[in-house]
Amino acid sequence: MGNKLSSKRKSTPSSRSNTPVGSLSTSSNTTGTINSTKLREHYDEGTISSQSSTKRRMHQVANSTYWFPSHDEEMDRLIGQHFALKSFLEGNVVKEFIEYIPTPLNEGAKVLDLGCGNGTWSLDFATEYPSAECIGVDMVDVFPQEIKPPNVNFKVANVFEGLPFPDNSFDFVYVRLMLVGMKADQWEPMWHEVRRILKPGGCVQSVEAGMLEKGNEFVNKAGKAFIDMMYERNQEPFVSKKMDKIMAQCNFNILHYELKDIFLGKPDPVSREFVHDICTIFTHAEPILSKALDVSTADWPAFVKKLGAEMVQKPDAMWSYGITFAQKPIEEST
Repeated sequence: MGNKLSSKRKSTPSSRSNTPVGSLSTSSNTTGTINSTKLREHYDEGTISSQSSTKRRMHQVANSTYWFPSHDEEMDRLIGQHFALKSFLEGNVVKEFIEYIPTPLNEGAKVLDLGCGNGTWSLDFATEYPSAECIGVDMVDVFPQEIKPPNVNFKVANVFEGLPFPDNSFDFVYVRLMLVGMKADQWEPMWHEVRRILKPGGCVQSVEAGMLEKGNEFVNKAGKAFIDMMYERNQEPFVSKKMDKIMAQCNFNILHYELKDIFLGKPDPVSREFVHDICTIFTHAEPILSKALDVSTADWPAFVKKLGAEMVQKPDAMWSYGITFAQKPIEEST
């Protein structure tokens, strides 16, 4: 039995406003779901089976290229990121295409959260749709084991070794933020496996981040180091801009594709949360990025603080997300 996650959100140097991320979940677009404070209780009262979070723990999975840690500060980041994304995208699922899902979400749909991480989306979704059955899977077990809604369960599974589900099992699959855990040539095999477990007519929603772009010289230098590191690790930093094409090659019908920009200089709470998210990403990526940027470990906190300040200056720094909603052909059985 592992340690409980910390109940206190760690601060990261940034230009973040004083508005707590929990308030994002109370907007008109996200009513009826748990907020981040309530979600944190799932972790504080429950336990996870991972080791102590006092050290920088990495995903020790042979065929994974994921290069972020799995300590509690990173779990906190993922919670904040979830609610920022939910507000930014106006919900957990693209509303215009919910009707395409074979079994309605409020009438017993079977849902898979692939690469669920700490289970934030699964917990929130399962609370929003108590009649749905939600299963979250990830290569490592950093998700709650005990305290969770009755309609959500978690499993350790590796999509590259085949998911432990029969063909045509799920009505809906949700896939988010996999780019730092995937090699460029792994996307198509993953989508083929997703298509296998979807029912005919079943749907999938992909939400994938782009790169830090179009800021001032300091921001561009930081963004380029991140891009270069991904290429060095045989990853595709701009996969969000081509996800619809990749999925179409895997015989999905693309119902919706959108590349949505975040202007990081805006003073609203959502934009400030994304600035905080990026600063925390760079904080946790220090062992990977500091050498590329020629910044010492001792100077890294000051670098991250400056990055947070520079992202809200002119010219506007931008971050984008690609949203793809696709359907397995109704006539296809596998």
